[in-house]
This record gives sequence, structure tokens and C-alpha cells, in this order.
Amino acid sequence: MAAIDRDEWDIALIAEDPSRADRLFFSPPYAIISATYAVRVDLPCRTLNDVDASGVRIATARSAAYTSRLERLIKRATLVYADDPSSAFALMVGGECDAAAGIRESLARFAVGTPGVRVVDGAFSEIKQTIAIRHGSPQAAAHLTDFTVRYMDMAEAR
Repeated sequence: MAAIDRDEWDIALIAEDPSRADRLFFSPPYAIISATYAVRVDLPCRTLNDVDASGVRIATARSAAYTSRLERLIKRATLVYADDPSSAFALMVGGECDAAAGIRESLARFAVGTPGVRVVDGAFSEIKQTIAIRHGSPQAAAHLTDFTVRYMDMAEAR
């Protein structure tokens, strides 16, 4: 997101996020991605709600769209910020945190071959992946919406 302020891109594949809506137009979603937690197996967390407990430290990537959702959702646990998703996972594996938040598919890849780690069932967030452009061109926004809707219709027809 910092790159948009430096005028380094015109179009991006990015998660829809209300905190970005003042600067960006988002197409309809072309994919929906689930965010959940990886936890150490010794942590007595069986459900998503169990992770939000006093004394639980959750590592999360600072700039991830799901982090802003966590900041609104978490009431008792403590968020620990990492530079990126793999660093958040490393904090958990290294014992500095009890859980790592992330995209389910990424967490599952990280967890494979990592003894003592499992991915929690369910999702704390469903992330809408979109095509984004800067505000300012209603014609481009209309074209982008039309393109995405047609793409999704074609994908469903397959």
C-alpha cells in the first residue's frame, strides 16, 4: 500500500479493505480467501474463539488485510506484529507466540513438516480478492467491474 502513495502502480490484485476505500476503487471479488490460525499443538485451542484468550499471543503480518480484521475482532489475546506472514509463522514456531494468523493455504504449507503445529478449523475472516485502481476514473472503474463480472461468469460456466 505504501507503493500507491509513491505512484508506483496503476492496477493491483489486492484484498478489498474498507480502510483503503478512500484511495482505491475495488472490482467485484474474483476470489474469496479464508484467514485462520496455526497454533502449537500444546495450546488448548480447538476453535477460533479459543485463540482469543488472555495470555495468548497471536503473530500477524503488519500489512496484511486480515490484520485489520483481527485488530477489530481480538478482545483478550495480544497481537504481535511481524514484517510478513512467514515471519509471523516463525515467531510462533520459535515459541515467541502461541498462534500465527494467516491465509489458510499458506499456513497449511508452513505447517507441513513442522512438528507440533496444526491449523485451526474455520475462518476468522473471508478476504475478498479484487482488482484495484485509484479513484478518479469512472470509465476505468466501470470497465473493471464489467471485466470482472464477465470473468467470473466464464469461470462458473466451466
